[in-house]
Amino acid sequence: MNRNVIITLVAGVTLAGVAAGQNVASYQIGKRAVKSASIEQLQQALRNGVSPSAQDSDGESLLMEAVEMGNVGMVRALLDAGANVNAADDDGETALMIAADDGRADIVKLLLAAGANVNAADDDGETALMQAAEEGRSDVVQALLAGGADVNQLDHHGRTALQHARKEGRTGIVTLLQNAGAQQ
Repeated sequence: MNRNVIITLVAGVTLAGVAAGQNVASYQIGKRAVKSASIEQLQQALRNGVSPSAQDSDGESLLMEAVEMGNVGMVRALLDAGANVNAADDDGETALMIAADDGRADIVKLLLAAGANVNAADDDGETALMQAAEEGRSDVVQALLAGGADVNQLDHHGRTALQHARKEGRTGIVTLLQNAGAQQ
């Protein structure tokens, strides 16, 4: 291999590593701002160069942090700043899945309005609808259905949201899903 090619390859790998390191550093600064629950601190961090789509080494994004906190103002501020609404962590989980699992219909609606992929699946093939159905979150299930969730999508084990709800004895959710066209 030519010496110039090797130098170019090493430089490219080094720059990629620096970019990844900068993203993690950006994430840490942004995370402190999100955890502060101060929208002003978050906006200052964003003005100072923190990426609204920054992710840590496990792929967790600032948006996911804000969703986990249940802070609608922070979620809105990050979305307004251009955060990637469909970013996934290393397990394939998205902010929408976190909001659905936590029963945050208000945040689910906000994320859907910002373009969240309602049918995104994690590494097990589970969607936000499956998680909400299993947890018995009827208001979230309704919001996801209104947002176009595929009621018959299968996870990697061949189960639908209806089967997840039945497994946990969520009879009200079963009825909602059946009324939305869920197949047995």
